[in-house]
Amino acid sequence: MSSWLERDDVDLGHTPIIAGWSSRRSVTVGSTLLDRAVRHFTTRLVGRSEVQAEVVLDLSRTPGFDAFAPLQITSHTGDSATPIFSGTIQDVVLDGETATITATNMSNFKELGAPPLAHREMGAYDMLYMFARTSGFEQENINFQMETRDINETIEVALFITDCHITEPVSLSSAVRLVPNAVHLDRFGADAVPPSLRSAVASASAVAVTYVDGEDWLYEAEELGCVQISEAIEWITLQLRNGFSRDQELGARSFSRTVSRGSLRDNGIVLVTGLSTGRSWLRDRSTPVVSLDMDARVFGELRPLPSRAHRRPRLAAAALARAADEDSDSMARLAALWQALEYYAADASIKSEFSAARARSIRRNATKGLEGEHKKRVLQALQNLNEGSLLMRIAHVADEGGVTFTDSDRACLKALRNVRNNSVHGGAFEPPTRDDVNQGVSIAARLILHSK
Repeated sequence: MSSWLERDDVDLGHTPIIAGWSSRRSVTVGSTLLDRAVRHFTTRLVGRSEVQAEVVLDLSRTPGFDAFAPLQITSHTGDSATPIFSGTIQDVVLDGETATITATNMSNFKELGAPPLAHREMGAYDMLYMFARTSGFEQENINFQMETRDINETIEVALFITDCHITEPVSLSSAVRLVPNAVHLDRFGADAVPPSLRSAVASASAVAVTYVDGEDWLYEAEELGCVQISEAIEWITLQLRNGFSRDQELGARSFSRTVSRGSLRDNGIVLVTGLSTGRSWLRDRSTPVVSLDMDARVFGELRPLPSRAHRRPRLAAAALARAADEDSDSMARLAALWQALEYYAADASIKSEFSAARARSIRRNATKGLEGEHKKRVLQALQNLNEGSLLMRIAHVADEGGVTFTDSDRACLKALRNVRNNSVHGGAFEPPTRDDVNQGVSIAARLILHSK
């Protein structure tokens, strides 16, 4: 048995838990160590690239963990640690005194990789590249050689727009035009276009069109083009919603409530075409919707809706539902997540660290020798001496309610909070990944569910 503990290919075998095992192999979910509870784990290759892990736990020794956090199996030799498996949990099945975790390293590919698609003159690598990118692989981690390479090719990107009726083309920006929907799908062949795409295109009232140069891959051109279109639509919406009667530069403005309340929205369907090579695809960019399939046992584990008297938990739940929408932009989901957590912690009352006299003394000493705007700014910076940060208030409410809020939970929310703060305060930031937001949503759901 012990030979398995020394093998490099243990990820394709079965490892029993024996004395001293935890010093060589460890299993974690997030930062929660499960070694004491592990009876055994098995990892196996499914097909050519998917690795599945199965971990059987002793329930009586299993600490609480968040199933939206990543599961990792690590080999330890001396001071070095080598990852054996890293993936996302698919199921946790309870059976008597055990819990069996099933995880896969291919969840993003399986969940995001194959939306409805029609294509023409497409090379295999261009298609594979798109599937890899939509499944979460970073550009620098993909090394394909294109069959058709034309770095001077201009690529047309067209997003289909709903609820906007125009009779002639109009410019949304210097790079984006809005044209009436007169796109014909005959180029793909009627049988090659999935019915869902056919109906979505037919129901669109207009098409937003832009052009991208200097991109080899159709997917990267699509990404850049969709950003250009989204920015133009957002700018138009901003102007339509401005109801002030005078423009600082243009003078008096007309107003139509019907027009100003209108919106330009794409339906997620994009048509991308290389104007030189003729390669083209029509696809749905939205995240595939997962149908809800629950049996009576799952419904039996759900809690009743709070009474209308408990308004904040209901407001928090509404915000969390927006954060859980995987078809939304990650930054929009992040904003909704923090709105939910602000509702959750709104009533937190943290004990004052400084007495009123001590706080006055600190402010007085800090502003000695300062006048005017300098003194005002220092006083503004010190006015919240006795107010905890949002993360402190979240932890306080969780502690008061007896809700588990681990260091791993705090670290996850702090990282997401940093992204949010940098985005609104001018700092550098990268949008969070789908998995990071999903873990944050899971943590917030636990806190809100058990709020008093």
